[in-house]
Amino acid sequence: MHIFPRQVLFFSAVVSIASIFVFSLTVVKYWKLKRSLHAYPSQLPMNPGHIHLKMVDTNRFQILGDNDEEDWNRLYPQGYGFAYLGESHEMFGVSMFHQFHCLQTIRQAIIDRDIYGHAQHCLTYLRNAILCSSDLTLEPQFEPGKVDGLGVTHQCRNWTAVYEWLDNNYAEHLAWNSTYATNSTNSQGGY
Repeated sequence: MHIFPRQVLFFSAVVSIASIFVFSLTVVKYWKLKRSLHAYPSQLPMNPGHIHLKMVDTNRFQILGDNDEEDWNRLYPQGYGFAYLGESHEMFGVSMFHQFHCLQTIRQAIIDRDIYGHAQHCLTYLRNAILCSSDLTLEPQFEPGKVDGLGVTHQCRNWTAVYEWLDNNYAEHLAWNSTYATNSTNSQGGY
């Protein structure tokens, strides 16, 4: 029978206790997060209505161009597309703007020739978003076997109403934050 030195037993006990402590904190954090998420809606609490969008090519929003950064940055409303909900102004990202962020990230990865890291997350995220929206608009061939989607009209959610709602929400959040918030960590987020 092999007897362990006291140091090994002490170290094992400390590691075991620390592991239990970390596990307990993780479980508590998970349950708090799960409980807080049930207190909020799963979608932005507004009905934007619908509009029609005819697909056309544009010289704006290029990978590289004269006003490329300016054009891409204008996609975001005030507050960068975050919504602040509830009495404590809990911050939530709005998927539409997370998707814009991912387009920008992939665009930058093309420019930088860096296909690793966050760009991979964004590619997966956009694939999932496309699957989720499942746009069923039919796109006719422009020549046998080829479809480009140009000239085809899609029914879309009214994104202008979404921008207006988020701008108003952000203004309300700034007013609330200047009056009630004890720290500014809830004011700015990132995707």
